[in-house]
Amino acid sequence: MKVPIVSIIGKPNVGKSTFFNRLTKTRLAITADEAGTTRDRIFYKVSHPELDFFLVDTGGLDFSKNEGSIEDDMQAQAKIAVQDADLILFMISSTEGLTKDDFRAAEHLRKHNKNASVILVANKCDNPLQEGELAELFTLGLGEPVAISAVHNQGIDKLTHQVIKGLKERHFLVKSDETYKKNRLEEQKHPNIAIVGRPNVGKSSTINALLNEDKLIVSNIPGTTRDSTDSLIKHKSKTYNFIDTAGLRRRSQVKKGIETFSVLRTLAAIERCDIAILMLDSTDEISHQDQQIAHTILEANKGMIIVANKWDLKDDEAEDEDEKKEVDAKRLEAKEKKKDGKK
Repeated sequence: MKVPIVSIIGKPNVGKSTFFNRLTKTRLAITADEAGTTRDRIFYKVSHPELDFFLVDTGGLDFSKNEGSIEDDMQAQAKIAVQDADLILFMISSTEGLTKDDFRAAEHLRKHNKNASVILVANKCDNPLQEGELAELFTLGLGEPVAISAVHNQGIDKLTHQVIKGLKERHFLVKSDETYKKNRLEEQKHPNIAIVGRPNVGKSSTINALLNEDKLIVSNIPGTTRDSTDSLIKHKSKTYNFIDTAGLRRRSQVKKGIETFSVLRTLAAIERCDIAILMLDSTDEISHQDQQIAHTILEANKGMIIVANKWDLKDDEAEDEDEKKEVDAKRLEAKEKKKDGKK
């Protein structure tokens, strides 16, 4: 069952990360006075009595940066976060007047948000907005703003209520709904197993082999699977739900476009699975990205099975043995990190 995605969008230094930390009750997002502190998307599942959702913090939309810079990569990621969001929080600072970038960002939302609901959020409102200030914000064409002060925890409950209301209007089921309960029970009938890993390691091919049919797209082009796909597989009178996911790759290697946001979908698959199969390419060395995926699985407190695929392509038994030892060593290292994190 899909969990809705709420993305926080706005110029750098308007308080997005402070709000993210306030709503998630964490300190995951780095906050500082310097604009552009958040250089990547930060992802967290918010539990609410009515409806859970994934909250995404972004580096901020800024149309003044030159292409090719680190900031340009931040802008690309922020724009991708818009494309697949179910609800967007467009945040501005009430202590500053609207700028050309604010209007360009509002225009970008109207063109690229795929009909997602948009809530205009005026942050840093220690005092109620005056009539003139409200009139100026209405010129963005995004409706009436919700005034908050993330630093002083003012207006957060009202904004959360608006978020839940907006998601319900998008037809996401609340937890008290009988259909929601029925869907949850159906989902819990079968163990959910997510197959995750870098692109082109053979995740879809593995599920096709288990299904004994070509249900999933298989290609030697990295990134063919763009979203998560569920497949029910029956074995010895027991049914399992296998979740195939888009491949994760290093941020510096992620192409602009829909493939970038597939990272978020993969993380969502890890969140809802019971066991994650981390698939490695045995013809390639274990990478830092493989270790990062393992860390994500362990952080989510999910069971993990490590699978080394493409073993038939190996032709040196001595190298095979060395690689097996390396896999065992990395697995032990991951377990030790998990133990240290619990202390």
